[in-house]
Amino acid sequence: MFLIIFIGVLYIFIGFISLFTALFFIELGRSKDLIQSGLSILLGIFLIINKNIFNFQSSLILTLNAVLISFYIIENFTYRWNQLLNKEKVDIKSLYGLNKNFSIIYKIISLDLKNLFLNNQVKNIFKNSSIKKKWVRNQDNVINSSDKEESSKQYMKNNKTADFLPLCSNTHGEEVIHPDAVDYGFNQLFVEEKYDTVLLLDVDCIPLNAYALEYTFEQAEKGKLIGNVQRGMHLDNDEHNYVAPSAFCLTRQMYEDFGRMTVKPDHRKADTCGYYTYAAQERGLEVEMYPPTHFQRRPKQGVWDLGKGRGEWGIGTTYSNHLGVEMFYHLFSAREQIYNVYFYDKCEEILGINRFKGSHRV
Repeated sequence: MFLIIFIGVLYIFIGFISLFTALFFIELGRSKDLIQSGLSILLGIFLIINKNIFNFQSSLILTLNAVLISFYIIENFTYRWNQLLNKEKVDIKSLYGLNKNFSIIYKIISLDLKNLFLNNQVKNIFKNSSIKKKWVRNQDNVINSSDKEESSKQYMKNNKTADFLPLCSNTHGEEVIHPDAVDYGFNQLFVEEKYDTVLLLDVDCIPLNAYALEYTFEQAEKGKLIGNVQRGMHLDNDEHNYVAPSAFCLTRQMYEDFGRMTVKPDHRKADTCGYYTYAAQERGLEVEMYPPTHFQRRPKQGVWDLGKGRGEWGIGTTYSNHLGVEMFYHLFSAREQIYNVYFYDKCEEILGINRFKGSHRV
């Protein structure tokens, strides 16, 4: 009985240690740690409550199992620790790092409490009216200025409207793969609804200003394939750079000229959307790829490299055009739910700037 109580306490201790680590040492945490911690704590409570139903044999099995789990947890966190940068290790050991993580947790909780409000704000930025409209612009407003500040100001004056459409597909529990969703979206918008130009954005990629949208649409409608640059580092393709699906602008004319080509990767020569860049380059069309100018932190596996000295990108990357104007912010790795606070901060920063300037658009 005492052995079962000890094992139960051990499971509860392991659960709370794992929970504390996931919450307050974000660099060591992973997205599923909270679930594992909860299950460990529940198992410990169950063993303590039902301590009298176990005999010696079952107690021995549970003891060996607890020892194995302990070894696994130690090995797992040792592996995570060795993946950290030296600066991250120093921060974790310092009071400054602990205070910083406490403030991040507080900010996450605060943001979650007003999550509905924030989502409505972000949607309202792009919402122009209840009536759906195609992108409309006056062709006389094309700007050829080489001065980035004057160009940006002029674009900001010529506010245009566009639909912001998170498309939904009716499924029945089956998994929806990213390239399939993009293919569905392009077909729906270009073929079914006859949109002239579509800007595809990843869920964790946002425009930093109205100029980013205006310039991107303007250049796409001049015949360019345009958007954020990326490289498939797992591919052996001479470090080929391509317009990435994080911010990928395409016209219906190009979509039709390319034979309604799929965006699906083959994982040999191109990643998602990669073959559009190949097709544009083979046809002699102009391709403009926004390069990364800076990022907020290094990914755990090391920075991602565009190759051939063309720059690096990481968590929370800002992309700029050739004029040096910041265009898009892409978080990356949002599904891991480790760095999402950076994305929330950026959204609040943009909203704050717009509220200060009295604008209702990004």
